[in-house]
Amino acid sequence: MLEVLTICLPVFAMIGLGALLRRVGFIDDTSHAFLSRFVYLFALPAIIFLHVASSGFRELFVPGVVVTSVLAIAGVLAVFRPFTSRLAAGLRGPVLLSTFFANTAYLGIPLARSAYGSEGLRYAAIVNAFMFPLMVVLSVSLLAGGQAGARWRWRALRAALLNPSIIAALVGVLVSGAVQQFALADLVGRSVLLSAAVDIGVRTLRMLESMSLPLALIAVGASLRLRYVHGHMFLMAACSAGKLLLMPLVALLGCRLLFPGMPGAAVGTTVLLMGSPLAVTSYVLGREMNADGDLIAGLLVVSTITAVLTIPMWLLILP
Repeated sequence: MLEVLTICLPVFAMIGLGALLRRVGFIDDTSHAFLSRFVYLFALPAIIFLHVASSGFRELFVPGVVVTSVLAIAGVLAVFRPFTSRLAAGLRGPVLLSTFFANTAYLGIPLARSAYGSEGLRYAAIVNAFMFPLMVVLSVSLLAGGQAGARWRWRALRAALLNPSIIAALVGVLVSGAVQQFALADLVGRSVLLSAAVDIGVRTLRMLESMSLPLALIAVGASLRLRYVHGHMFLMAACSAGKLLLMPLVALLGCRLLFPGMPGAAVGTTVLLMGSPLAVTSYVLGREMNADGDLIAGLLVVSTITAVLTIPMWLLILP
């Protein structure tokens, strides 16, 4: 239990710090927008690229982490979709996306790093690279319909594929493969200039790495608004249970039953990412598509606060 608290408390303390700084006015809308943009464009891509590129090429491909993540999304949608038919049309999309759209980057990556170190971070980067585009496109499909939905799906897919973290993961995979295939490390070692350039680049990325995870967590905390938690409380609780309990449970069962040989860090990282609370991106998508932004914001708050209890529980269960 002490080990679980050691993993979780620093992560949630940084989220709490972000919420406190926003509450007292130290972080306003302008500074929060800058902070989120900096993390999105530079900090998270730097840490993802650094750890993926430095991994062995074969180590990066563990099919189980992607397959079980897809199964987790399919499982939670299969359970919740029939119930949403009874809801008002404007509620269905926000409710369904809140059951699967996980905060795999801003919260999932710090949790994986805290629990499993560099190995967990590498698995988290791969899960994020595959699952984030899928979650964005699914969310847009649920929020839009008809011809408008088709246009939005294409725009969402393009935006997801151009996400800096996705690009960083893919480039990291290419670099890792090139290093192994063409012995680039030996080539760089023979050139003083190339060696110095690589060293400067790595040091720069490590400086960004040192600030990326704390800033990401502060940005999550600063995005929380308790005033949006009103009405639909049962609905919010049910969606949070689906997101934080059912989805990671499906992922865990998938790992155990379909991929019994998966490394413990791969299993743990997959479950933690699937058990991460609702992504802040869901609120942005909802507002862009004229969905019920206040409902999504409320779901975001309830999901994140509830995760303070559920994530330690999963860490106690996981290897």
